Amino acid sequence: MTMKPVPDEYLYDYDGVCWWCGAAADSREHKWKKSEIKGMYGTAGSESYPLLWVHEDGISKTVQGPDSDVLKFEKSLCQNCNNARSQPFDLAYDRWLEYLQANYDQIIESRVIDLRDVADGAGDDFRLDLAGYFAKHIGCRVADKAGRVPSSLISFLNGDSDGSAFVWTELSVSSSAFQNHDVTRHRLGMQQTVADYSPEARALSSLKGALLHGALQLIWDINLDPDREDSGNGILGSDVHWLREVDDDLYAHRFLVF
Repeated sequence: MTMKPVPDEYLYDYDGVCWWCGAAADSREHKWKKSEIKGMYGTAGSESYPLLWVHEDGISKTVQGPDSDVLKFEKSLCQNCNNARSQPFDLAYDRWLEYLQANYDQIIESRVIDLRDVADGAGDDFRLDLAGYFAKHIGCRVADKAGRVPSSLISFLNGDSDGSAFVWTELSVSSSAFQNHDVTRHRLGMQQTVADYSPEARALSSLKGALLHGALQLIWDINLDPDREDSGNGILGSDVHWLREVDDDLYAHRFLVF
């Protein structure tokens, strides 16, 4: 499906300011955690490189290592937010990666994930920290695509709220990736981001995307309209996730936030 780009006047420019705290944005977040990239492809100079990166606009580039700018968002966070403040989220995601790497085939075959197995029954604290990692990724994706990050997402990252109804999410299996499972298990990806925008507000009203590790993906649909009540199901709102197989046309998925 071919879609027209969002008009420039509907976009938001952070103009060098950290979307999380408002300090100078001097840090670039990885689109996938650096340890995830290294775990999948190794360090720079290993035989996996150069990699081929295909952008959503069809332009391809070569990637020489995990620190390639192609694998990072633009500068939209400050050093403090991207490192010290988000350290608990990064540590939770490291545990998540260890679990994925050890149990990937079983997850794809059984189509079920119980987060209590990931963190040995750690419960809500682990789940909230892992949700925080995904919230930071979504916030960077929104800012990178010239949207304004919702204040409710920032409150969630600040620990001021354990509610994440600003976004609809689902852990699922990518249909196209699963069809070529032997190859795609060694890929990291993001689905083409889809934006809805409001002519009345002259701004983005929602943004949809998906983050992939092999065939496993987190689909998200975030509410960017401050005048609309948050009505999503949140990020990792429960421990047990049944993974349905979905196609790649995110525009066709009409979630609770629209």
